[in-house]
Amino acid sequence: MALDGPLANAWNRGHVRFGDLWSWYTQYPYLKRLPNRQVLEQAVLGAAEVLLWQQDAFALADGHDEATGDYQNLWIHGDKPEPTLVTDETLLVQPARAVEQRARAIDNQPPEPVTPQESNNGGGGGIPHPRSSTGSVTLPPGPVPQPPQPPTRTVVHRFWGVKTLNPNRPAADFADIQQEVLAHLEAADGVQLEVRIDITATTAEGFTEQQVRTVRENAAQLKFEDNGFEEN
Repeated sequence: MALDGPLANAWNRGHVRFGDLWSWYTQYPYLKRLPNRQVLEQAVLGAAEVLLWQQDAFALADGHDEATGDYQNLWIHGDKPEPTLVTDETLLVQPARAVEQRARAIDNQPPEPVTPQESNNGGGGGIPHPRSSTGSVTLPPGPVPQPPQPPTRTVVHRFWGVKTLNPNRPAADFADIQQEVLAHLEAADGVQLEVRIDITATTAEGFTEQQVRTVRENAAQLKFEDNGFEEN
């Protein structure tokens, strides 16, 4: 929220150095007060557990090559192992730039070598065709066999899925979904991806007024499309 808000001018450059970020938190009164540096370090490492990381978090890197524009040791959400250490030189990277670099690296990978097929007259065990005195291939009499037709490809256009998350570790469950399912769906050309969260909570004792007020205010700030409490 700070990077998209009061620090937007610095964030729009594409990345922010952690040492600078901590310095700003110690200088500028319009940023939230933090008791110590470790709180900010843990918040940065917590990017691994952010549900919608491309909207609400960032990638991390060890450095930036000004000549090529590439980030060194780039980490994005879902990469293993997850980062465990933050230094002054650690860079917080805009998700769009990180995803673009990762896609470019995949596109630039050299193609796998193709093993040449052995010729019919080589040592592959095939039957050599008889040749005429002119060197042309003499085909046996009879109809020429036709190559088999490829099977018709079934095209699917829509995926849907429902999963109940562990209420004690919803972020970890969603991270698995992001890595194993959403990442593959996002890779489809022209995909329109929609992710919705359905929350249901019931208690026989009832929620306190403080809990109701807090949840309603937070849901409004997070722009829930619909939410509410029921008496029965």
